[in-house]
Amino acid sequence: MDMNEYTESDSVIRFIDKLSNCASFVEDNQSTEIVQKQFSGVILFHEIEKAHLQIWNILLKILNRNYFINITDRTINFKNTIIIFTTHIGEQFILEENQSLSSTRENLNVKLSQTIKDNVMKEVCLHFRPEFLNCLNDIILFESLNINQYYSIIHLQTEALEERLKEQNIKISLTDKVIQAILNKSYNSVYGIRSLKQYFEKNITTQLSKLLIEMKVVPNNHVNIDIDINDQYQFHIQELTSKSLTSSTSHSYHTYQELNKNQR
Repeated sequence: MDMNEYTESDSVIRFIDKLSNCASFVEDNQSTEIVQKQFSGVILFHEIEKAHLQIWNILLKILNRNYFINITDRTINFKNTIIIFTTHIGEQFILEENQSLSSTRENLNVKLSQTIKDNVMKEVCLHFRPEFLNCLNDIILFESLNINQYYSIIHLQTEALEERLKEQNIKISLTDKVIQAILNKSYNSVYGIRSLKQYFEKNITTQLSKLLIEMKVVPNNHVNIDIDINDQYQFHIQELTSKSLTSSTSHSYHTYQELNKNQR
């Protein structure tokens, strides 16, 4: 649940309704009461610091009692539920450290210092009420993604694009040079994955879409994406054969170190 939608007092009733309806999503074709008794799962509250004060009070009751009573006097039981809260509180310390480093690919592997972690936790303790923090089983401070994780995300984006073209039997592959270029051009210490995904969408997905519209890429094609000496992406298209079909369906997952070794 995005807590940006529940910042005002008039959103409290809507929040209660949403929580109550969570139970009905567990199983279909059963009465709400029966499903509520069986309710289990995971609920994530995104940017919990944005929630209205009354919503905080509701959440505290759930954390303390494992249930709450909605506006129709029905008890919603969260005993078998994992509740996760995310927050951006203290992120300025992480961003400042990231920006203080150069944006080279090597520094993507730098872990947060203990000083930064301590500063973030101090900020968290200042913002959130002690009774709320005491109800949590754990507080996890996420490290910045390392460079191999960025490479994996590029591969996942490629697989997702290929999945969208599955019915047309169109295969997509990227050269190692393209993968490195995408990372170099898209890396942003502030926006992280979002920046990478936006860059991939604009320079790979959109360009491929244009080729599909122009009928330059048709069903049963293999599109190998490379980059030329002018830093322009090149889409090499060939008809799938039984041999190319076998090779193109297997995506290679290289680490940063492996890619560097390949370039030497």
